[in-house]
Amino acid sequence: MKIYEYGNQNKSKILLIHGMWMTHEMMLPYVDQLMDDYHIIAPDLTGHGNDKGRFESAQKEAAEITDWLMQNQMKELALVFGVSLGSVIAMNVISHEELLHTHCAVMEGTSLTCVYGVEWLFRAMFREMKKRPETIANLYASMQDWMQMYSRSFWTRWRIRIKRSFSIWYMPAIAIRLKNARIRRSCSDTYFFEFGNRDSHLVCQKAIRKYYPEAKITTRKGYGHCGYMFAHGKDYAALLRSYMEKEK
Repeated sequence: MKIYEYGNQNKSKILLIHGMWMTHEMMLPYVDQLMDDYHIIAPDLTGHGNDKGRFESAQKEAAEITDWLMQNQMKELALVFGVSLGSVIAMNVISHEELLHTHCAVMEGTSLTCVYGVEWLFRAMFREMKKRPETIANLYASMQDWMQMYSRSFWTRWRIRIKRSFSIWYMPAIAIRLKNARIRRSCSDTYFFEFGNRDSHLVCQKAIRKYYPEAKITTRKGYGHCGYMFAHGKDYAALLRSYMEKEK
């Protein structure tokens, strides 16, 4: 894992965690809009972006991020923002309430439950991606111009590492059961979940409502998985800011 910092280190902290097959560079449109007012921490997860390691589990990534925050005396976060796989890692990070106080958490396209058959689907998908890794870059080809730029850069750096990494990607390392995430329900009014109405991860809404009844769930009409955040860079940064303002 490689961790990058932006903005003034004396200001309130924001943690941005990218999703699977993404890099921290894909968070830069939000960094650009927020860095004047916040200190932003944005990791490249293990095996992603500029990191050459092998991804093992969301739990291990969360532990490494938490350890880094503690080592740098960062015990309070204004916002934790997680995208897809990054939201699973984020939920693990903020579960360490005895170490870390999080004012606001926003999860985009989260997958936080183990549904029957999902593990099988992910295993099959990874097998196909290992055969044709160029498909990963094409996932982002329909995004706006800035997203396409990051997609090309992403593909150039990842062509070799993708094949090397897929052997250890598996569903239990990605999804967690909400009932096992040690987060108090009393804090759930500070959690905001964002989905597109075409996102397959919408199946998680039922579990979210059960375990975090005070959390706010927003569904964006006409968008697939993480599509809204990529299509509205500046507006999404403003959305993150508005969520933080609600918790002040």
